Order: sequence, then structure tokens, then C-alpha cells
Amino acid sequence: MLILMKKALLTLCLSCFPLLVIAQDALTYLNVANPRNPGLVRQGTIEDATFSVRPKGIYTEVGVYLTFSAREAGFFTGEQLEVFFNFTLPEGASITDSWLWVGEDIIQAILINREKATEIYEGIVNARRDPSLLVKNGEGIYELRVFPMFAGETRRVKITYLVPTLWLSEETLTSLPFDWLDTSLNPLQEADILAWPGNGWEGPAFTDAPDVAFTEGNDAELGRFHRATLDQELFQSLQSISFDSPMEDGVFMSTFGSENGGWYQLAYMPSATLERNQQRKVMMLIDQDASKTSLSTQALIQRAQEALKENLAPTDSFNVILSQLDVDPISEEWLPAEPEIIDSVFNDLLSSVSALYSNLPVLLASGLSFIADRDEDGEILLVSSADALNDSGVADQLISDLLTILDPLPPIHVADVANINVAVTTNSASTGVGNSYLYNQLSRLSGGTFVNIRSGQGYGSMLRDLLNNLGGAIQDPVLFTSSTSGFTFGRFSSLDGVDAAAVSRAFVEVGNFLGDAPFTVETSGMYQGESFTNQITLGADKIFEGDESLKAYWTGLQVEKLERLEPDEDLIEEIREYSYDARVLSSYTAFLALEPGVMGTEICDTCQDETQVSTRTEDEIPTGVEIQVEAFPNPFSDRVVIRITFPELTPLHDHSFAIYNVMGQQVKRFEVGDRIEQTLELEWDGTNDAGEPVASGMYFFVMTSPSGRWVVKVVKV
Repeated sequence: MLILMKKALLTLCLSCFPLLVIAQDALTYLNVANPRNPGLVRQGTIEDATFSVRPKGIYTEVGVYLTFSAREAGFFTGEQLEVFFNFTLPEGASITDSWLWVGEDIIQAILINREKATEIYEGIVNARRDPSLLVKNGEGIYELRVFPMFAGETRRVKITYLVPTLWLSEETLTSLPFDWLDTSLNPLQEADILAWPGNGWEGPAFTDAPDVAFTEGNDAELGRFHRATLDQELFQSLQSISFDSPMEDGVFMSTFGSENGGWYQLAYMPSATLERNQQRKVMMLIDQDASKTSLSTQALIQRAQEALKENLAPTDSFNVILSQLDVDPISEEWLPAEPEIIDSVFNDLLSSVSALYSNLPVLLASGLSFIADRDEDGEILLVSSADALNDSGVADQLISDLLTILDPLPPIHVADVANINVAVTTNSASTGVGNSYLYNQLSRLSGGTFVNIRSGQGYGSMLRDLLNNLGGAIQDPVLFTSSTSGFTFGRFSSLDGVDAAAVSRAFVEVGNFLGDAPFTVETSGMYQGESFTNQITLGADKIFEGDESLKAYWTGLQVEKLERLEPDEDLIEEIREYSYDARVLSSYTAFLALEPGVMGTEICDTCQDETQVSTRTEDEIPTGVEIQVEAFPNPFSDRVVIRITFPELTPLHDHSFAIYNVMGQQVKRFEVGDRIEQTLELEWDGTNDAGEPVASGMYFFVMTSPSGRWVVKVVKV
């Protein structure tokens, strides 16, 4: 499905721009071409796809393994082709790695100046050698080029990125780029999912496909994982994967860095501490333009029926209006939200003839009139796939007319399910998709919530999210995190620039800190007409230990912020420095993978192909490979001790022990000779084989033995 825009809750209002309609392949496409005949461009095929998902907190690390081919594209066997893969990522996402397979070997890309990388890539293509080039062409827009791919053969790559996580009251959601698979000439029949829970994360699931079964396994090197296979029908309809929230008392926090400073991330759930009204009244409006959504009318109605039964109590009330030529409520009065009444109403809707066109203005007017005529509290939940009201002037006039019916507006919550051929309004400043301007304005003015299916949240999850927000939003929300022995700075918050926030969505924040635990989290705002202030103190025992990806996630947001400024030479150099320091792709850098031997490139010994994991359970792993490898302290500044514990006395003459950097280059080798040990301790003082101190950053201790390879990340600060 086309993901044209990934917008957070209550984004800034969009101005009126010329209207463009972007086809599905405009931003995401897969082409193959012969560089000797650049005029001949054909659609490529994705032969295999695996999505690796590692929840990290307010963000998730996603690795996408793809195998490309030119099958049935009309090229002659043996032609040397070039792959062009253009794709999009959500707002706030950043790419942190790129791999290219050369035969059976993995080459990890280097991150260098974009102009230099392009020059090298073009030169190597002309010389008919093996490179890949990954660049950023705009906010959320990327291009991967791979050469050569012989007609009749395949090339394999991996793209790794960090993406914001949506925290709801009981689960976290991560959007997955299933729309990438739509670029394939020959439709992919199935895709694999590898989920890696840990540090309190459990229960990978697809909320909109609860019957998907995960098989649990434990790989000797990579640890515990869950695996599932999705067929074509599923990955074309699913949007995101969910995990159980690891929050305790409504708060999650982790840090990464030295003892006196580093980076932190925080998620705070306001509904955990705020008291909410018990009785709720919701007018549900269902509006469908069938040409703009992949969801059928039956799916829209049935999932709404399920969501109301799951999330409303019998003491709550509801009513429904279906968009047709005659737009009238299903009942002249509020109906009790008893399961049998909900079933009766929605079964009648399913048996009626539904319109395939939108009648959105009249539908909104009818819902507001119902509430106004009864002079009672009530809220509106609009489900719509319409996109025709995309002009801000038209939207403003509609809102003005709606205010003549009821002023102030009751809370209006919007589930935008438009995901096919969606209209886009754009200029040099910003971009809007479909009716996003109208929906943002309605939710902002009314204190409601706006969610859209293009953000990666499934339809069923969207409905639960909105129903949990009945009872009003938090106005003028404030979140402030501080270290009791220092301070925080460089903060990025989900509350930046918003007037109201949903009560059942976590406030999230990432930033830098100086000092140490305990941390203090302060929140305030207006809720249901009353002000509130809340303060929580988190000691070290309540804070999770983060890793290098936390620094990379913050850096990605910082790079994205700087890239929005007017560029000059100093700013471009600053962006490059951030990019190099945290290994995060920017508009001015590029990931370049070269064949072994070119520019000192070596095969990556520390790059672990997750798709090769064993599905054995813990009980099935042979006791002979139950080896524990630990590093402490980690992170370290002066020295780190690496302890290897074997199940029994073990001869070490056929074992190797070494430290590698993130480029896969050996930094330090440990010689142990012919010793026989059960517990081996190795000490590294942060120097290389020449005795020179290495730079701060992430390194890998690798032990290779006849029974396998063990890898432990260590961080020098």
C-alpha cells in the first residue's frame, strides 16, 4: 500500500497548495536497467523478503532482507543489470546500516560523503564491479542502487533503520514497510517476520490478524526470537506489529552513555494517573469512497462493530450514521452500548445497500445536529476514506458551516482509512495527504484525535485507540524530564507544537542528559476542565539499560531537524559530522558497499544473517554449546573484562578471540595458546594491536570455536 505520509497526532496545519495526485509507484518502485542501454527500464521482482523487528522503547529497529531479480522483465540471460529501488520511511525514521551480499559473503557498507560515494559508485559501475549505493533524496525518501545483477540471477541486500513506536494504553505498535513488496513485478507469495523481544518486551502479534501464529525459538548466537510467515493476502492488509507494553505504573525509561551523561528515552502514559468519566456517548459516522481504500464496506462495518463491543460498557451509549444519499441516524435516540444491541444495529447495516461514494459534509452535519438537538454531551467518531476536501480554503469553509450547527464543537475523533491513490497537496514548505488538513483542524478545534492508516496503524487498532480517547483530550500538555544531579537538553517530544494530546497515548521524549539517576518526570495540562500536575521519580532500578541505537535514534531526529533549515557550508558539515558519529544516513552522506579488496573493503565477520536462525527451543539446544559470554563494565572507559564460561574444561587451541569495529575490521586479537579452561577472562584496555587507543563507539568481541561463534557488543565511552 502507498505510504505517502507518516504524520504524528495533531500535526501542524497545512497551507493551501496546488493539487497533485501521486500514483502508487511515484515514491516506491523497483526498476532494473542495463547501464549500456539506459533507455530500457523494466520493473524488477522481489523473490524473498524477511522483516526483522527489535523493540527498543519509543523506537524500533527494523531490518529488511530483500532478494531482487529481473525475472520475466524481458532481458537476455547474462546481461549485466542495475537495480533501482526507491522507497519511503515514516517521519522520524533513520537508516543506520546497509548490507550487500557478494556470493555467500556479507559486505557492510561504509558511510561516506555522498558526492564522493556517488563518484566511486559510478566509476565502479563503468568498470563492471560489485557496489551498492544507498542515498537519501528527501525527507523519508530513499534510493538503493545495486550493480551488477545478471539477468537470470539475484542480488541480496539488507536495509536497517530505526522508526518511532506508537505507544497505546496496552500495546506498542510498529509499522512495517509491507508496501515495499508491492513494487514487485511478480507478486511475492509470502514474507517472514522475525521478532526479537527482550528487556521486558513480550507478545509479538498482529492486532488485525490475531490468528497469525508465531513459532518461538532460541538461537545459540542471537538469542530468543519469534517467527511467523505471512501470506500475500495478509501482508497486503496488515500495517503494523504489536508488542505488550513493558511499562510499570505508566512509565518506561532507558538510558545509554557514561556514568555522568548520555542519552535517554521516556514514555509516559497519562491515562495511568488521570481519572476519567465513566459514561460515554459516541456518534459513529462511517463514510466510504471505495476508490480510496483497500478496506471493503463489510470490513469497515464489522470491525467497528467489534470495537464498540470490546471498548464500550453497557452504561455507555452510541448511535451510527452510514454515509448514503439519505444521511440519517440509525436511531432517533442514544442506544445503550449493550452487545446484543450493537450486534442488532450493525447486522442491519451489513444487510443494507451501502453507497460507494462519499457524502462527508452532510454526514458531519447530521451527526452534529443529532447532538445539538439533544443538548447533551456526546462525541463523534468519524471513519472515512474520502480525500476530496483537500483544499484548505474549502475545508475552512466547511468547518465554519459546521460551527453554525454546534459551537463549540464536541470532540471529533477521526480514523482516516484512505490508502489508495490518495490526493497529495504540496509546496516547498510542506506536504499534506488527502483530507489531513480538514481532519487536523477538526480534531484540534474540538479536542479530539486524528489517526490515519498510512501511519502504519491498523484499522482495528485505530478504532480502539479513538474509543479509548472518548472523554476528552489533554489540553496544553507539558512533559519535562530532568536528572536530579544534572539536567536534560536537546529534547525531542511528541508534545512539540501540539495543543492537545490523547489521554490513551503515551507522551514520548528522547534527549541528552548530564548527571545520573534518579530522574524526575513532571507532567501537567488541562483535562476535563481541570488542571493537573503529576511528578514521578525514577531510581536506577526502574530504568532500563539502552544501547548504541538510542544515540543513533536521537541523532537521526537531530539530522532531520537540521536538514529542514536553509543549507550553507557550515550546516552541511555539521550534518555530516552527526551522520558519521552515529552512523545515521543523511542527505549529504551515503552508504556505499564495495566488493572485497576495493578501497580496503573486507568481508564482514560480525554481520549475522538473522534469517539463518535455528528454530530450536532452549531445551533442544545441545548442552555442548551452552557457553556464556559476558562483558563488564559495559559501557566502559578504561578497560573491560570479557568472561567466557564453558560447560566443562575446554581446550582453547582451536578457538580465536578478537575485537572488531562496526566496519568489521579486526582491532585487537587475544592470544591464549594451548590453555585448557572452564572460565576464561580476557581484559581489553581499549587499544588496538599496535597499542594505540581506539575511538569511542561500539565494538564487537567475537569468539570463534568448532561449535559456533559468539558475539558480544561492547561500548567504549
